[in-house]
Amino acid sequence: MADKQFIANKVLEKERQVIGTTPDENKDTVDFRVAVALGNNSSYYLDSTKCSKSSLGNLYTSWLTTYINSPAIIKSSNKMVTSFINDYDFRDDVDDAFNETFQKYLNGEMSIDDIKQTLMD
Repeated sequence: MADKQFIANKVLEKERQVIGTTPDENKDTVDFRVAVALGNNSSYYLDSTKCSKSSLGNLYTSWLTTYINSPAIIKSSNKMVTSFINDYDFRDDVDDAFNETFQKYLNGEMSIDDIKQTLMD
């Protein structure tokens, strides 16, 4: 059976994979910034001078722990929890309208500038 500390540690590992811990902006980090910006309908999250990686990391951890912090997951074995978290992809946990725009971005049909323009007030 998994406990909350085990789950929290696995979530942090996943966060580091997605957000990264180095100063450079890798592709996953940029993808996550776009996902968060679209999900929150705000270009604020696209600007690394306004929203740091640690802020993104906190948000990712919050999203993921909220998503998996259910009695059924906690009662699962450590192996099942590890598998679930490793397979979790924030990019799949979106509604259709969000996903359509985000998929265009991932496929190269929309640039970050296009995304910024769609989020301008």
